[in-house]
Amino acid sequence: MGLTLCVGLASQRSFAQIYPTNMVGYANVRVSAGYNFLVNPFITGSNNINAVLSSGSSLLNGAQVWLWNGTNQSFEAPATYSQGVGWNPDIQLPPGRGFVLAITAPLPQFPIVMFQGVIPMGELSNLILGSNRLSLVGSLVPQSTSLAGLEYPGVDGELAYLWNPTNQAFIDASTFFSGYGWSGAAGSSGPILPIAHAVFVQRPGPDTNWTRRFFISMARTAGASSRTDSELAITSIVIEKSDIKLLVMVPAGAAYDLWFSRDGTTWKSVATKQASPVWRGTYPGGTHGYYRAVKSAR
Repeated sequence: MGLTLCVGLASQRSFAQIYPTNMVGYANVRVSAGYNFLVNPFITGSNNINAVLSSGSSLLNGAQVWLWNGTNQSFEAPATYSQGVGWNPDIQLPPGRGFVLAITAPLPQFPIVMFQGVIPMGELSNLILGSNRLSLVGSLVPQSTSLAGLEYPGVDGELAYLWNPTNQAFIDASTFFSGYGWSGAAGSSGPILPIAHAVFVQRPGPDTNWTRRFFISMARTAGASSRTDSELAITSIVIEKSDIKLLVMVPAGAAYDLWFSRDGTTWKSVATKQASPVWRGTYPGGTHGYYRAVKSAR
């Protein structure tokens, strides 16, 4: 299947510093037959496609993924998925770099692609090309909000193109006006970018960086420590069917409590006084969720 886009449509991206993060999460994204414009919102191992899109579901059989090359302003040759083999070639899908996923297999009743991994935090940066070149980008973190809410640095005359996977067509472009914001039905804050979705932006003027200082709120339900030095790193998350496995960096002789949140603000306890670095539990489901571990009170 070839890929042709109806707008003059970059492998651009760069990280500034990312602080070590203690939290992991997952996001379930509903996909459509045909093209889906997505982004990986987590740090997943080395961020190679076989780690990021590792589902063995028949949904991905025959699927292809295209990356946009900013220098050439064209799509690179696609990676293709085969059951029992995986993705070839094993391209990189780091947080914030948009890609196009083409689904060719028959859709199940609930066609879901899952992203999972460590949540990026700290000083985050994504390169946006200028000179009216287009960049395929998305949020570096698992959030769903407007471009303004994601702190996207729009400039006068900049265009944003969102893809409608249901209609398999671009939504009318939103234009940024200095002193006002974005045009379009979504209002001046700009269109909503769902979790793990990418957008094409066409920026006049020089290159710039989409920078954010991002941390998940430490607000939580009563009983959880508010001290950041009590946080323990969760270095991996693996979800398979109804089971979830976390790897927690717990010091010898210490114990930890595990907390879960669906919004990053309100947390509930799911396990207490755990000593094993490997924690297993029941996958809670839903569109997305986050885990954090804190040292148990003595």
